[in-house]
Amino acid sequence: ALFLSYVISRCVSRRAGLLAGIALATMPQYAVASRQAITDIYFVAPVVMAMGAWAMAMLDGERTLRRGQRFGRTHCAQDPAWRGFALVFTLAAIVPLTVLHLHVNSADTVARVSRFAKGPFLPSTETLVEISNTLWLYWGLVVVVVVASLRWRTHRDVWMGVVYIGGGLSLMGKGFLGPGLIGLLILTDMLVSGRIRQLHRVGLPVGVVIFVLTCLPWHHSMWLYRGERWFHELIIQNNLSRFVIGEQDQAVGDVGFYLRTLGIAAFPWSAILPLAVLRAIRLLRSEDGPVRGDGEPARDDAASDVVAREVDCIRLLCVWAV
Repeated sequence: ALFLSYVISRCVSRRAGLLAGIALATMPQYAVASRQAITDIYFVAPVVMAMGAWAMAMLDGERTLRRGQRFGRTHCAQDPAWRGFALVFTLAAIVPLTVLHLHVNSADTVARVSRFAKGPFLPSTETLVEISNTLWLYWGLVVVVVVASLRWRTHRDVWMGVVYIGGGLSLMGKGFLGPGLIGLLILTDMLVSGRIRQLHRVGLPVGVVIFVLTCLPWHHSMWLYRGERWFHELIIQNNLSRFVIGEQDQAVGDVGFYLRTLGIAAFPWSAILPLAVLRAIRLLRSEDGPVRGDGEPARDDAASDVVAREVDCIRLLCVWAV
């Protein structure tokens, strides 16, 4: 809620950001989901982080990063934005990788696994050694990300790094639905806004490595630890099959079912939602002016740029809502 409030404040106005934060913080959906022993909040929060970072990257990401005088063009660690990315990357990727590596090599883990019965489908202490050796590959990727991030030039690069972190965390929380939803939203927004020609600016090579570091070490370790049984249960049954056969009979319905559910989830703010939708439609229909080659609106003055950024933000929120 705080992060989305910050994003809306930067992309629209401080008043809009404050109202957005208040609305989210007082919704029954957020109050309930964040206090239940379910994985949904660990899916919702990273998706929110990723989409907010995408908005910042596209709408407020052209500023140049501050660079240290000593290292010149290859060093941007003096900028608070880069330091923020470094903190998030440390908490989301480096700390879990460290904990996983220490756990695999701990005496308690070795002693517990050594008591397992011998069998073709059971892990052994040799399995722990294999996992430990494999994790060193991911530490090499950490070095790659750090070196590459020190060569970033704009805030767009930093925010796109946060997008990929959010995608990896959402996969850890809820499976393929998280990164799939984030990727679909970003691609749809680029198509609708005419930014599809900026696909080369989303930092895909380094972003894939960041995504891998955020979600793959645990999955890779579990594959080595439990093999096909784990793969079939988590990947096949709990992820892929869910898209075909569903999961809960009571949570399947037509559009009316979800509209009723969302109306309660967003109460009392759902009462003014029709007015917000009408205003959004009016803003989007009133947008005019040519489009530059990079997909950005061609505006002549600062005031028009502010309006264009607000319209772009409203468009992204509408795509997200749909």
